[in-house]
Amino acid sequence: MPDYHHYVNVSFHHFKAFQTFSLDLRHFNVLIGPNNAGKSTVLAAFRILAAAMRRAASRKPEIVRGPTGRTHGYPVDLASISVAEENIFHNYDDHEPATVTFRVSNGNTLLLYFPEAGTCYLIADAQGRRIDSPSFFRKQFNCPIGFVPILGPVEHIEHLFEKEAARLALFNYRAARNFRNIWYHYPERFDEFREMLGQTWPGMDVERPRIDYSHDKPRLHMFCPEERIPREIFWAGFGFQVWCQMLTHLIQSRDLSLFLIDEPDIYLHSELQRQLLGLIKGLGPDIIIATHSTELIVEAETDDLVLINKQAKKANRIRQPSQLQGVFTTLGSNLNPVLTQLAKTRKVVFVEGQDFQIIGRFARKLGFDGVSSRRDFAIVSAE
Repeated sequence: MPDYHHYVNVSFHHFKAFQTFSLDLRHFNVLIGPNNAGKSTVLAAFRILAAAMRRAASRKPEIVRGPTGRTHGYPVDLASISVAEENIFHNYDDHEPATVTFRVSNGNTLLLYFPEAGTCYLIADAQGRRIDSPSFFRKQFNCPIGFVPILGPVEHIEHLFEKEAARLALFNYRAARNFRNIWYHYPERFDEFREMLGQTWPGMDVERPRIDYSHDKPRLHMFCPEERIPREIFWAGFGFQVWCQMLTHLIQSRDLSLFLIDEPDIYLHSELQRQLLGLIKGLGPDIIIATHSTELIVEAETDDLVLINKQAKKANRIRQPSQLQGVFTTLGSNLNPVLTQLAKTRKVVFVEGQDFQIIGRFARKLGFDGVSSRRDFAIVSAE
């Protein structure tokens, strides 16, 4: 994996769900909270930033309107991004500009500035150094972003398109409609994709896309041999089609700095959710997941969980497993997180009184934290 810079903080002002809000980031971040808490707002900001950075990495900056006057920056075409523009401003109040500020591990910052409806500029600050070329931007902001776009069933008939259409499909709502084109034009990691699919969906396989020239306009087919009977992927189940797309975006984005997934539980049943978490932990990029899934929450390490609440000023990272019960109550679940964590472990030590605090200190030093989510050992207060 290249030596990328990393995002360490994102701050919002008057943007969508947030009046004022800040989020510190680590390698693995699972955003949790009830509906309308602001989880998707965080990911929407990063999706806009991803599109803006692709522009900045290929074009020179131009004079734009900034918070303090005219400055160098990059116009962002919001219409090309699958983000609702109608509610860019907090509570629909467009009398005040909206901003999102991203801090990078090398000390640089990126600002998304929304002065009015339908208008967005990216303003990059390399600690006072002027950014006058795409190459200098790429050097100072070497932190590309990938994400899983909106998924859906693959097209019954998918025509062969140009390579640029397949590249763009990796970043927008047309991904499902160009699934075969993605692997046709970007086949370098297909064997890895095929192997991962076989490991996670036993009994299924997938072949490289084939061109069908028997029609006026060439079409692409992908066959899935199942029990030696090949069938086109369109005839496979919806769950299998979605899982193939999920793996595709994971693999195609594994060499990036940051990877985003918004509510994968919408598409995947519980076992695939658990498999997904295991896959992305070893993927390479930093990860941000927004989810309501108790399966994913229980499967994650406790301090990977970040509670999002738009009424607060700052996101809170879960520190103790005992806090999970309150989180599940907020989500409307009666799942007992302590019992669920215990079900994953092989050995349990029950203690009482001050012993829990004393042994807990040793546990934290060894990488445990209360009821550990590691699979071999747990420490539980019997009180």
